[in-house]
Amino acid sequence: MRQSTVAPSRRRTDKPMTRYLVTESDGHCYGYASPAAALENAGAGATILATDDGATTRPLTDAEAVVRTTRHRPGSRYDYDFTLCSPVRTCRWAQMDTEADAPWFGQWANPFTRTVIAFAEGDETTTRCADDERFVAELRRIATWHDEHNRWKGIDAWNDPLAVRFAAIGAGDLLHQPPSS
Repeated sequence: MRQSTVAPSRRRTDKPMTRYLVTESDGHCYGYASPAAALENAGAGATILATDDGATTRPLTDAEAVVRTTRHRPGSRYDYDFTLCSPVRTCRWAQMDTEADAPWFGQWANPFTRTVIAFAEGDETTTRCADDERFVAELRRIATWHDEHNRWKGIDAWNDPLAVRFAAIGAGDLLHQPPSS
């Protein structure tokens, strides 16, 4: 009879694990093992820092502060239009309007959670940004690409609070029209 043996697990002790600390605007602090988890769970106005040794904190690197995830999601862009941007709800998402929009392509932005969702031919890419500055840079990157290909129209803010938020973070010039007074 042959006995199986299991090798003992090894712990890497040469480098401590980085933790990502989210401090909410109400003062509560939460720790996460990945920047993606920290960005996904951070509320609007939260501060996110990293700690490599548990004692000192540092700002997030650019690679940690903008996280992209992609997954396959069958359907069409209209699934997003009727859920994310439904005018009958309190809409916190805006359509990034381009000439390329079609049932198989669309992009939406949420300035409160600093998130962009792109749907292209069944693939959904979600981009989360750690701060307003990086979020606006991401919006400008997308707008520039579409503008260079003669396809950029602007961001459709469905309501004034949404338009006001885009303007407040420095992306008001990307809107189809500025918020009403």
